[in-house]
Amino acid sequence: MIKIFTVWLFLCIFIINVHSQTEFAPIGATWYYEKIENMAGEKGYTKILVVMDTTVESKKAKVAVPMYYSSSGTITRRPTIYYYQSSGSVFYYFNGGFRLLYVFNLDKHDTIHVYSNQIYCLHSDYVGYVRIGSITEIVINTKILKKYWTSPLPESKYKFASPYIELVGCLNGIFPTDNTNCIADQYNDFGILRCYSDSSFGSVNFTSAKCDLLVTKIAAISNNNINFNVYCSGSNQITVKYKNRLVENHTIAVYNLTGSEIKRQKIDPFAQTALIQLHNAGIYIIKIFKNSNILYNDKIFVY
Repeated sequence: MIKIFTVWLFLCIFIINVHSQTEFAPIGATWYYEKIENMAGEKGYTKILVVMDTTVESKKAKVAVPMYYSSSGTITRRPTIYYYQSSGSVFYYFNGGFRLLYVFNLDKHDTIHVYSNQIYCLHSDYVGYVRIGSITEIVINTKILKKYWTSPLPESKYKFASPYIELVGCLNGIFPTDNTNCIADQYNDFGILRCYSDSSFGSVNFTSAKCDLLVTKIAAISNNNINFNVYCSGSNQITVKYKNRLVENHTIAVYNLTGSEIKRQKIDPFAQTALIQLHNAGIYIIKIFKNSNILYNDKIFVY
């Protein structure tokens, strides 16, 4: 009888633990949101990191810093996000006050106001209206969380682009997005959520893409040719070593991340090392050709 009671008590404690509400996005929480940049399909990502506590309008809030990493290799800081949690609701600071962002204690058919800070279509206000269509459960690292499926009301100019998850947020854009098929709205800073992590339940990947994947005009980046060893040897210099003596008509080409060629030189067939000097540090793409055939194709960081 005692053993049965002990097992029952353990199960009760476990169920309470996995269902218990914890803090939304504590310090150190990190999101990686994909960003489509253009019609060519190039992609960067926006990394949002929660860095500290602060006080805004007498509210104990948190500070989240978004940094945008473009496919061309540039890094840009986006506007700081201030938010706080009150019970099951999360509010963020925008347009002179705190606006509702997420509610985690809703029932099916409940309706809530949502506020967007990304207005490209010159709507008259920032508010939209969405209804909870269904609520499902998702298990993330042993935690059972609620997943809210929403749809905009007919008159609403804004919506959530995808379901949002308790403690994590929306799976496509952290903020509500346009509901009027506005063309200017298609390249938002915050697209599909690739990854999320915090100290409460660890990290989780929501897509097959690497968190920090950059997609450039160079479609295929791969290195399967073991005959070449390419590395940065310092002072903006790339060293290419090849194991076997080459015949003529081998060429090395260097591209930036937008696909523009910035350097090209022939390989001496009687040597086994080639040095390429660049003007600036950065991320580059190295290709080695034999005539027009690509033998080597990979990215390299030059410092």
